[in-house]
Amino acid sequence: MDNDDNEDLIRVHTSARLRVESPIPPPPGFKSPFKTLREWLVQLCNELPPQKPVSEYQFQLCYSSTESLIAFYGEHYSIEEGVPTERITFQPAHVFFPLPKNIYRKLSYSQLKETLYKELKEFTKTSEFKNSFLSKSYSINSNFAGEIWSE
Repeated sequence: MDNDDNEDLIRVHTSARLRVESPIPPPPGFKSPFKTLREWLVQLCNELPPQKPVSEYQFQLCYSSTESLIAFYGEHYSIEEGVPTERITFQPAHVFFPLPKNIYRKLSYSQLKETLYKELKEFTKTSEFKNSFLSKSYSINSNFAGEIWSE
């Protein structure tokens, strides 16, 4: 290639951007009306289906040494002004569930992730899940263990 012919060279600069929405955490001291993870999951299954498109559902673990929460919401992926965007298009009435300390606090972070994954995976085999709008979704993922369920 002849370096004297710079007219044929094009410099392309690209930058990666991504817009992502996350649910607003509940206030400190948040209390759930549900006693167990299973009760909360059954309530999620009894929600009305979303009115807006959902690309995937997401479980998000919010972990700290004093308290851990799990959140559930639906996201839709699109391109807005040339930028990949993840918007929350579905939030159930009870987005967050504080994990009971008597069960989950004694677990290490990796044990907690593994336990939650197994419990969520097992729940996808129940009649409550199979008869809900969630079983008709494309996928359900998590920020701590990847895919929980897919069609």
